[in-house]
Amino acid sequence: MSFHDLISDRETLLHRLSELMEQHRYSGKFIGLLLFDLDGYGVIREKFGEQAGDSLLKLMTERLRLSIRDQDFNARFGGDTFAALLPEHESVRTVAFAAERIRKKLAQPLRLAEGGGLVVGISMGVAIYPENAGEADRLLTVAESAMYDSKTSGRNMCTIYRGASRERADILPLAIRGEEAMTGIAELDDQHRELAERVNDLYDLMRIDPENRPKAEAMYDELVRFTEFHFHNESRMMGEAAYPMAEAHDREHRFLLEELRALESRIVAGVELHSFRMLKDWLVDHIEKADVPMGQYLTK
Repeated sequence: MSFHDLISDRETLLHRLSELMEQHRYSGKFIGLLLFDLDGYGVIREKFGEQAGDSLLKLMTERLRLSIRDQDFNARFGGDTFAALLPEHESVRTVAFAAERIRKKLAQPLRLAEGGGLVVGISMGVAIYPENAGEADRLLTVAESAMYDSKTSGRNMCTIYRGASRERADILPLAIRGEEAMTGIAELDDQHRELAERVNDLYDLMRIDPENRPKAEAMYDELVRFTEFHFHNESRMMGEAAYPMAEAHDREHRFLLEELRALESRIVAGVELHSFRMLKDWLVDHIEKADVPMGQYLTK
């Protein structure tokens, strides 16, 4: 089977996934399993006819093929259910970024001869080997669970499965909810997602290995440096656009960096994990209340 030959049934998908798992067992790399379906597919089929529904499935199959790398695999089975296998990733973070990039490409406006212009949402679930499961059928079940979370939490989003770590879901929202709380500036939005992942990775370390203080300190230092880098990018963009609220925005940046540095000793000591809620509050609130209006101004 060539890389982009369409996998057309569940059994073949599981077989290929099992092969990839065996190849990755000692590699230290990750496999992403993406599972998604088309929001409102049944309504589109009912409104525009069976032929329009078939055309939509063919178009999405082609979009998926063009959205993945040469080493990835694509699949469609069970009506409007699609899947993709993304092997050879260096980290959970790169799988998450790739999944959201693919979702965005699939959700772009399209035109059908039978139905005119359409925007079709993509409800996607992502499971990651070996992070979430060590067997193919279990990983597929996990991806189905994450996809269900996307469908019941508003649709047109990408949910990264976090398993039994319900605490982690309380720290930062792990469902990337379409364009919600996004600035509309791709560079900044990618950095927002990376900030969230860095906070979550640090939180996981402190829960799982609370005695590993040197690693926690190193990760926290990286988080601070990346936050400084991100704020510098925002300041540069605001200056170039003569954003009228730039001075107040920069003041908030300075305050947030002070808060971030002040929390370090409590967090890396592993004695106040609830301090991560403070990280969530400042990150999410700043994006929603300051960065979104800034993005609206810069992109108008």
